Amino acid sequence: MDLASQIDLESANFEAGCQEIMESLDAYKSSLDDEEINNPIILVTGHSLGAAIANLVADELNDGVSSADVYAYTFATPNTVNLASGKQAVPYTNVFNILNNNDAVPHFPMDILCTSWARHGRDFHITMPLNVDWILGVDLALLGAAGHAMPNYYSWLNNLPSTLGKPAEDITVTDLNEISENHAVGLGAKVFEALCPVTVTLYDTDGNIVPFESVTNNAEYPKISETGIVSWITDNDDKFFVFPYGTEDIEARITAYDYGTMTVTVEQPGLGEPIDTITYNNVNLYPDKEFKVNIDEEFSSEDVALVHVETDEDGNEIETEITDLNPYLISASVNVDEVAHGQPCTITIVTHKNAIKTQIQYNGTAATVTFTEHHDWVVSVVPVGDTLVWTIQPILNRIGEHVFDVNVKVGKTWYHTEKVFPLTIT
Repeated sequence: MDLASQIDLESANFEAGCQEIMESLDAYKSSLDDEEINNPIILVTGHSLGAAIANLVADELNDGVSSADVYAYTFATPNTVNLASGKQAVPYTNVFNILNNNDAVPHFPMDILCTSWARHGRDFHITMPLNVDWILGVDLALLGAAGHAMPNYYSWLNNLPSTLGKPAEDITVTDLNEISENHAVGLGAKVFEALCPVTVTLYDTDGNIVPFESVTNNAEYPKISETGIVSWITDNDDKFFVFPYGTEDIEARITAYDYGTMTVTVEQPGLGEPIDTITYNNVNLYPDKEFKVNIDEEFSSEDVALVHVETDEDGNEIETEITDLNPYLISASVNVDEVAHGQPCTITIVTHKNAIKTQIQYNGTAATVTFTEHHDWVVSVVPVGDTLVWTIQPILNRIGEHVFDVNVKVGKTWYHTEKVFPLTIT
C-alpha cells in the first residue's frame, strides 16, 4: 500500500489521513471476501507523516480485527494522540514505534510541559549513527533534523542484524529493549567546524583517534566512524564533524598548515537557529600553529574553550586560552611570495569598517609601516558591507625572509595580530 499516493497531504491532519486509509482498506477487504480469503495478516508501516497515520490505522485495526493478525512498525513517528482532549494512547503490544534519539520529529506535536501528547503502541528510543548520503549541501542549521531522514532509519535497520549478531528473523522485543534508551529531547547532535587552512584530528578520552585525521592521502569523504561521528571536507577544504547523540567527550586537535585566519564553531543545532553555539572568528594562523578544543558529551558553550598549544624546550605543552582576538582584522595577504628590493608588491588588508589605520610590522621587531587612506602607497580603501578593503603597494627594503604582523587601529586602540603573511625580499 503506497501511503504517499493515497493521502491528500494538503489536509495536514493525521486523523483525516487515517480515515482515507481505512476507506481504502474497506474496499480491499471486500475484494478479499470475494476471493474467500479469511483472517489476512495485516502489516502497517510508515515513516514520519506516514508513521503517524500508520500508528492511527493500527489503532483502528486493533479495534476492528484480531490484534494477532495486525502488526505495525512505524519509524520517526510524531505524537498522534492529544491526551488533553480526553483520548487515550493504547500501549498495544503489536505496534512498534522506532524512534531515533537524534530525531526531533517524534517530540512533536507537544505542549509546554511535554505531557499532553503520546502515541499508540510501544516506543523504542534508539541512538542511530547519522547517514550522510543525502546531507551534503544541506545547510548546517538543518543538521539537527538530519537524524529524521528515512535513509538514516533504513541504514540502521539494514545494519541491525550485524549490530545484534543474529539473523533478522531472530530479533526480538527484548533485543530492541536492550538497545533502547529513553531521552526527553531528541536534538542531541553537535556540530564542529573548522574553516581552513588547518588539519583536524579527533581524540577520545583514551587518546585514540576518532574517526580519522582529516587530512589523509586518498581519504574518502564523507566518512562515518564506528562511533557514529560523521566527518567530511568541503571543496573549499573546510572540515565538518557531526557528533550524534550519546557521543562521549572528544578533544579536537587543530594544526595550521598555512598562513591565514580560521573560524571555529561548536554548536548544538536546532530546527532553524542553533540551541547553543560558540564561534571563534578570525583566529590567526601560521604553519604548525596548534590548538585544541574539548567537545563534551553534555555540551554547553560556556564550557567550550579554544586553546593555543605550544611545546617548550623540555617537551612540555603550554596552553593559552584564546580570548584576545583581533575582531577588526578580517584577512591580509600579499600577491607574491618574493619581491625584489626597491620594487612594489600588492598587499590586500580587509578590516572592519571602523578601522582608521592599518600597519604592517616585521615580526619580532619594532619596525612598522603605518597606512592611512591618504598614504602614498595606499591605492584604495573600498567599503564592502561592514568591511574596508585596503589595497596597498609598499616598497620594502629589508632584504631577507620575513613574516609580517598586521595591526589595525580603531578609535585610540591598536589591535595586533602576529604572523599574518610571509614575504621574501631579495
